[in-house]
Amino acid sequence: MNKPEIHYSFPTDWGRAGFNKYHTAADINDWRVIKVQRFGKVLWKFEDVASKQFYDPTLLCNGIIIPNGYRSRAPFHNSYPSMDEMPSVAVLDYEGSMPLTLTRDKLDGDSELPFEKELFQSLILDMLAKLIMRKPNSAKLVSDTTYFNHPILRANRIVDEDGKRVLVGEESLILSKAGYCLPYTRNIKKLKTNKIVQIWTKTSQKLSCTIWSYLEYAILCNHPISHSNQLVKNTLYESSFIHDFRIDSKRIYLPKQLGVALLNGGIEMRKDIWSRLKMEKELGNMVSIIMNNPPSATIDDSFFESENGLKVDALIEIYISPKKFRKFNNHDKEKIEELNKYVEEVLDKCFADEVFIPYDLKERRKKYPQAFKYLSEYM
Repeated sequence: MNKPEIHYSFPTDWGRAGFNKYHTAADINDWRVIKVQRFGKVLWKFEDVASKQFYDPTLLCNGIIIPNGYRSRAPFHNSYPSMDEMPSVAVLDYEGSMPLTLTRDKLDGDSELPFEKELFQSLILDMLAKLIMRKPNSAKLVSDTTYFNHPILRANRIVDEDGKRVLVGEESLILSKAGYCLPYTRNIKKLKTNKIVQIWTKTSQKLSCTIWSYLEYAILCNHPISHSNQLVKNTLYESSFIHDFRIDSKRIYLPKQLGVALLNGGIEMRKDIWSRLKMEKELGNMVSIIMNNPPSATIDDSFFESENGLKVDALIEIYISPKKFRKFNNHDKEKIEELNKYVEEVLDKCFADEVFIPYDLKERRKKYPQAFKYLSEYM
């Protein structure tokens, strides 16, 4: 008994061909630990796709893989964050508290993880820590580094005609002269605006502060939208990646040739979208097209013609209706509201009444010492 060993016996039908019966990430030093009553320890970590053994996230109990993994009980696609990707979870269960079947190959019945709430909260803290520790940028932003990547955020990866993948969606950040923030409900409300501008640039560019003499807030995408009819369609079809808000109207600035083709049926569109589009006016080499009835335009020709300005391929003004919230299924509502409430509480605790995080890391530390203290465990 001086050198005890554990021998694992796996049924032949566990997993797919080539399944690695032993979890490769045996070293728990790089796993996050969360405190949960009734369990010796609960750990989680995100893993690359190649190391995943199952379609559902990997679940381990006392060092043994539970082959059916686990699933989030509620689909969070209507929430922010969407919990788009869940981590591997390892549990030390000394008291037999995990609701496993007698064969210990899956969770019993419709059982959820008994620590699902604690797991979600830990994932949110991790996301916010990564957000505030983003690679420092100066006021001169590079247009293709204005996204924030984290597994629990869902980004729509649109494939254009050349097979290139373009990120649009939750990974986008709202930018301003003061800094950046997530397009989260709490932040949108504090901005007290009904307009968010989405800009598509032709190439990667250095963005000087001159952009903010025209715009108050913007979301940037470094890819020429005119390069792909599919991108045009997906952008116009998109209901909103600004969660909890419905879109009332849009103003779309496009290259003249593309705009005329769009209105004349040269780009195949859904009829319910196409019928709501109409020409507003021409601006040099650009045209403005409106969807529904947006407020009067505030951008003039000089924005697109400025030699020192942003080389814009397309610009879309999105007008939101803050009083029209998305409806959830009754099955989802309670969990989504609880999750969103927690995100809002943490944001308020870390950033008080502020919204934007400065581009410069030193300024961030000086402005939000409480955030760095509260999230230090995840940095």
